[in-house]
Amino acid sequence: MQYKTVDNLASELELPASQLLGLFNRTIRRCVQCLTGILEHSIEQGLVQPRTDIVFNPVAKSMHDELEEAAKVINSVLLLWYVLWKVLHCAWVDINVKRTSVLQELKFKQQQELKKLKQENLSQYAIKGSEEEWVRALGPSGKKLKNIVSVKR
Repeated sequence: MQYKTVDNLASELELPASQLLGLFNRTIRRCVQCLTGILEHSIEQGLVQPRTDIVFNPVAKSMHDELEEAAKVINSVLLLWYVLWKVLHCAWVDINVKRTSVLQELKFKQQQELKKLKQENLSQYAIKGSEEEWVRALGPSGKKLKNIVSVKR
């Protein structure tokens, strides 16, 4: 989907461009929400409350405790990435569901219009003139001889 215009994607996905942009907007909003949550979580973890009663010990935590803590942070980041993936997947599914419903609706409307057109009398729009008159008007090769073609009524 990279390097494609909205019009190309709209024709490719058979969706109106305005709806495609709306779905894109919603997807981007969800991504921004998720990334903002990740950023807020990491900032929250990095904040340290100032302490006045600091006592330094040679080793406050064992290596095992530090590794456990790092594993928890990694697990939380992986969980956030998984949530982001789920959000994007849901948006993709939502786009496909909306696309199929819009296509079905459009097909139904087109069928209704076709039924209406078949019931109407379209003889007033028929092109008049016999084959001979058209040959005379267009010339023997079928190419236009004049700028204006007129056929007697």
